[in-house]
Amino acid sequence: MRGFLSLWVISLIGAGCPTDSTSAPSAPQRRMAPAFQAAYADGQFSSWSEPVNLGPVINSDGLEQDPALSPDELGLYFASDRPGGYGIWVSHRDCRNCTWQTPVKLQLVPDDFVGGLGPTQAVGAPTLSPGGHLLFFSRGVDCSATHFPGTNDIFVARRANPKDDFDWGAPVPVGPDVNTPANEDHPAYLQNAENGAINLYFCRTEPGSTRFDIYAAAVTHDGDTRGPAAFVSELSLPGFNDAAPTLRSDGRELVFQSNRLGGLGRADLWAPTRQSVDDPWSAPENLGVVNGSSGGAAAEPFAQRANAVLRIRSRRRIRWHRHLDVHPRREGRWAAVTRSPRAR
Repeated sequence: MRGFLSLWVISLIGAGCPTDSTSAPSAPQRRMAPAFQAAYADGQFSSWSEPVNLGPVINSDGLEQDPALSPDELGLYFASDRPGGYGIWVSHRDCRNCTWQTPVKLQLVPDDFVGGLGPTQAVGAPTLSPGGHLLFFSRGVDCSATHFPGTNDIFVARRANPKDDFDWGAPVPVGPDVNTPANEDHPAYLQNAENGAINLYFCRTEPGSTRFDIYAAAVTHDGDTRGPAAFVSELSLPGFNDAAPTLRSDGRELVFQSNRLGGLGRADLWAPTRQSVDDPWSAPENLGVVNGSSGGAAAEPFAQRANAVLRIRSRRRIRWHRHLDVHPRREGRWAAVTRSPRAR
């Protein structure tokens, strides 16, 4: 696990078109990456706001990571090692402006072992299909108390009622088109609006390395693969860690984490765009408006719907925490950024 992390929210304000950080909220706002300036030139979205902490109901003294919103935005899925044991937890709210309720741990898989905080499940990185019937996540397939989380494969669980967070059936591996002896992690499900094609983006370790590259596989509406996953060369650089992809619902924007050269810290959020789902991705550009200053990192983004919400894991220095009235001994928090659609 990677230290203490929490959830924050960042919103987009105004009108227009998107593992450690050290910048303070009072610092001048960083410019938006040129690719995003072009993508937003049509005035579809506003600029990203500053992060807002999701508060003590969601954030514990431990690690919170890999957040995902349900399609109706009333369920928040995330991984946590809070008391009760590491696993995927879900919080519910009664309306989009209502407060989040106490998270409950999902029993998606059998417990791998009992740790200091309770039963431990080597699962994480949840992502839901647009209809809410599929839940993709990563699972350690050779996990033990001395080997955690182990080597990950990607699994899918299904449910009949998309409103019931506890109706998930037994998960199954996505299959050999995606899962290999390497480490597969951080799935992102895309059903693009242009041609209805469905793709599963994820990251896989490079041969003989712990570094990740980004891959994509075609899947059906039921979550079954339709052929071997393909390496996404536009998003992956040899020798660097390119991981945790997340996509806008129309498939024209993607955000991922990378430690490639040109960033602001050890790992930043980067974003390519494309004109249509049939076009190649543009060269990824650093999403400086969200990333912190030199020496920091942001990781594992999650984009909801038309990228109106972007959730990031961020480790801010203590002065950032104090400014946001966060307990100073916590080293990091989950944040989310949102933006508002412009009136047409």
